[in-house]
Amino acid sequence: MIQIFKKKYKEHSHQTIEEIKRQQGIHFKDLIQPRYSDGNLNLEFLNIYGCKNITITEHDIKYVERFGRKFIQRVIDKFKQQNASSKNN
Repeated sequence: MIQIFKKKYKEHSHQTIEEIKRQQGIHFKDLIQPRYSDGNLNLEFLNIYGCKNITITEHDIKYVERFGRKFIQRVIDKFKQQNASSKNN
């Protein structure tokens, strides 16, 4: 006979998995990722955090350009900065 054990706690945690999932559901809007699952930049992330710690590509510039001029200058400046630092190395 095979027994299947169901986890009650995550490893190194004393909170139940259900409690952790409930908290994630409450705070999911606070967790903003820099890119969507399709790889495009998240404009909400750019609005809050800017281009900090993001590698900008030419595709990103074209994508942001379609949605308005609000972010385009920041994205272009970050792209130029990346390319200038990569040429120096």
